[in-house]
Amino acid sequence: MSAELTLQLGQIATFICILPSIIALFQWNSGVKTHRQLGVLVLGATTVGIAAHTLAQVYQVNNLFLLHFYTVFDFIMMTLIFQTYLPRAFVKWSIIVFSCAALLHSIFIEQLNTFNVLARSVEAFIVMCYVMRYFWFTLKEMKIKRLEQQPIFWISCGALLYYAAGFFIFLFSTDLLPYDDLWFTYWGVHAFFTILLYLFYSVALWVQPEK
Repeated sequence: MSAELTLQLGQIATFICILPSIIALFQWNSGVKTHRQLGVLVLGATTVGIAAHTLAQVYQVNNLFLLHFYTVFDFIMMTLIFQTYLPRAFVKWSIIVFSCAALLHSIFIEQLNTFNVLARSVEAFIVMCYVMRYFWFTLKEMKIKRLEQQPIFWISCGALLYYAAGFFIFLFSTDLLPYDDLWFTYWGVHAFFTILLYLFYSVALWVQPEK
């Protein structure tokens, strides 16, 4: 993948979260808890994305420190979104343990001016486990007649695609630095899956579950 194509995909991936953010604002009073939680997530992502773009493009400042904090925020929101399918004690302790571990790791090991490879990889793996647990519960109970009207279904599909691809990209990202062509290809793929993720989020915010 060419550097130009990667940069174009990166630009789209940076601002695609504006689409679900607009839908989230319209759906804020929908009465669907998942809409509100996902709305907080995409609005946070939009804020961080715009801030990161401004710091990098306007002020020429390293913006990677934002990713360290966003990783914790993203993990907390994904855990809350899937909390119905998780043990209650696990929800509380996973948020506390991951948040503390990720922040300490950022301070003492992968510092704020570098990419937080380990935290992103661990988050990706855990979220994939959340998604698989949701699908397992759904298939086991067989209570939902129209999955396509369930916001959590679209969130799960998007998250599984994104975090499955992202897990390997995050894990091996530092090894790709010496290889420009491969580095651009990997991050172009990451941008593509980011775009897909927010399109799935947009659908999740748009659909209304059956009552």
